[in-house]
Amino acid sequence: MRQQQSIHASFEKQFNQDKHGYRIRLAASIDVVRLLVKQGLAFRGHDESKLSLNRGNFLEIISFYAQKCDEVRKFVLENAPQNDQMTCPKIQKDIVNVLWRMMCLRMFQRMILFCLFKQ
Repeated sequence: MRQQQSIHASFEKQFNQDKHGYRIRLAASIDVVRLLVKQGLAFRGHDESKLSLNRGNFLEIISFYAQKCDEVRKFVLENAPQNDQMTCPKIQKDIVNVLWRMMCLRMFQRMILFCLFKQ
């Protein structure tokens, strides 16, 4: 029974660490996407290989963010699992769509409040 508890505790600890890393990667990606959208900048670069001098705005800003923030550095880019780096265009588009929907919802709420209190 003690060994089962130990295995369960080990899995639980690993799961919590993975979840924490995922949240940090997601938050960093959202921050970078918000900056790029706000500034109207392109996300992708022509050559995003590791040897490229300019890998595109998204990857360059994520790299800069990781250099400046130790907590982010531990979980992004090379330190992230290969299948969970949060850098693919589909994820970036999903984040942009969520931000767009949130903006539309806020505008709709403001319009309703304006109409209600206008009278």
